[in-house]
Amino acid sequence: MSSFILREFEERLKDENRSSSYFVKEYLVIEKQNNASDEQLLQLPLTNQKHAGLTRKLPDRSVRFIVVTNVSICVSFFRRIALDLFLPLDFPESVGPSYLEYQLYDSIQGLSSYLRGVISTSAVLTAAGVGSSEASAYGAAMTWALRDGIGMVGGLVFSYVASPHFDSHVKEFRLFADIINDVGLTLDMIAPLVEQNRVMFVTILATMCKVMCGMSAGATKASITAHFALRGNMADLNAKESTQESLVTILGMVLGVALANKLRAEEKESIFSIFISWFVFLLLTVLHVWANYKGVKLLHLNTLNRARGEVALQPVLIGLSKQSMSDFDSNHQSDVDKKNCPKFTLIAAPTEISESILSSAKNLFLSGGILLGSPLEKAFRGKSAQDIQYILKDLYKKDNYFLSLDYKRRDEIHVLLRHGATENDKLKAFLHAQVLQNCAKKILKRGGTLDANLEKSLLSITHTRVTDIMGREVNDSSGNQNTHKGNEEHYFCLETLSKQGWDCTKLYFGFSSLRFDLHDKTL
Repeated sequence: MSSFILREFEERLKDENRSSSYFVKEYLVIEKQNNASDEQLLQLPLTNQKHAGLTRKLPDRSVRFIVVTNVSICVSFFRRIALDLFLPLDFPESVGPSYLEYQLYDSIQGLSSYLRGVISTSAVLTAAGVGSSEASAYGAAMTWALRDGIGMVGGLVFSYVASPHFDSHVKEFRLFADIINDVGLTLDMIAPLVEQNRVMFVTILATMCKVMCGMSAGATKASITAHFALRGNMADLNAKESTQESLVTILGMVLGVALANKLRAEEKESIFSIFISWFVFLLLTVLHVWANYKGVKLLHLNTLNRARGEVALQPVLIGLSKQSMSDFDSNHQSDVDKKNCPKFTLIAAPTEISESILSSAKNLFLSGGILLGSPLEKAFRGKSAQDIQYILKDLYKKDNYFLSLDYKRRDEIHVLLRHGATENDKLKAFLHAQVLQNCAKKILKRGGTLDANLEKSLLSITHTRVTDIMGREVNDSSGNQNTHKGNEEHYFCLETLSKQGWDCTKLYFGFSSLRFDLHDKTL
């Protein structure tokens, strides 16, 4: 068995090209071979050998050795400290592939925000009367307290409205957080330019924007951290993000002081100082928005929201829509059409999805023709008792959801879930609604009109096709849920998506909390 000893020596390295020399202390880690004693190894003769233009003394080549210089030891030591301080344990294997690039963009936007905060704070203090002989400390304190108080109340209202959507729109609210912060800082910059009696109103709006920023960023942080934590190391990632933010803050303080001194010098020497401040502020704002957009685009979340679901399920939607339209045109359900069968193998993986953030954000305000979780009165608006009975008793009696097509509003589709609906029920309801919408649009595009009879026909055909690949989940007499599969060869469920890398523990399609139940199930 080989063993090693450490031999320290000093030598002079001579650069033959420059006729100069360097004095270097090095360490030799020498492997003991052939049962040689330590004394024999320490007395090994040194031979001259040229290496990279330098003449240096090395041990005999018959002895295996490793040379480590003091400089290399120091570099390796500080590099290890930096890695342990700022990057997660076992990086890069323990995090997602885009972690480092995302954190780089996040640091850029954080630094730009800090520098803009220096400029905007100066503007707010000027608006508050700092430096004015007419301003009082008590008045400024009251203004500050009132501004913060009303701003926080506005933040509570925002939380009430937005909190149901944080999980389903992580990327959108992450981007929104920084954009609304930009709006708040811009309002701070405007404050000294408005009339004194309107300064309070402007600063309150700015505070509300910053509170919304803090809530949105904090709510989405956990989802983004979980996305990058491949080994469940969320605590480690949170700790390292804190150290990264501390480094950015320190750097921002240094650059912020230098920037403030420069702007103050310009204020004394130039009448265009306000334009210089605005130019620097806007330049940093553009950098901030760019860094945030680039960072958010790097996120390929493996949770399914409405936008990602529509993109990922396209192969299934196309196949089911073609089959349904074929059944509609032939007035009966045809046999399994192998040509138009849904292509489950073509379902995109999370890393292949790059949904439109703008389109996804529109789903927050516009239903897109599909209302997930409508109230019963809206779902049955304008429908006869016979139509309602057909939907609840005949078509969806054994399902944990039902669909209603509002043909008077062209192709508006209402989706409701029954109490006890599972994630698989949500997937089926979402898929059915998308297929129904596609078919309704194709009929309208042909010049057709939607009425009660056509609604029944479309609901029946699309429901049959969706059930054929997904089956239905119902409660048996024991209260247990059993899945009645349709076509075994083409069966589609949450496991199908999980095999492609999607996290189907919870689906974030955007269903409201409203649920329905029928006390008389023989309705």
